[in-house]
Amino acid sequence: MNNEADDLVKTLAVTVRLIMGHKGEERSRIAQAYAEAQDKIAAIALDDDGSPRPRILACFRQFDALKAADDIGAAGWMLTALQERIREGDLLEWESMAKVAETAATLLRPQRMLH
Repeated sequence: MNNEADDLVKTLAVTVRLIMGHKGEERSRIAQAYAEAQDKIAAIALDDDGSPRPRILACFRQFDALKAADDIGAAGWMLTALQERIREGDLLEWESMAKVAETAATLLRPQRMLH
């Protein structure tokens, strides 16, 4: 893997551990932040070349602010940034990273009750 891919894998692993390691109110806060991030980036246009960089940068700004405030919701914003970068599809092993990120995201989405 290249350096960016290595860094992304490490950051994804830390983010997944944060999500998996928290339950109850803390997991709910991460889920709320993830939903907010998803909503916010949907309203941000891609660059002229189709790059999601403006979305990724917006996530990093919010991540930094939440992390500075010691808000566990920062993990939801980081996961969103990671997903956006992975979706570009130009990193080694991006498909595997996408599966891990999607599994983590599934833990943050409201679960439908089966009858």
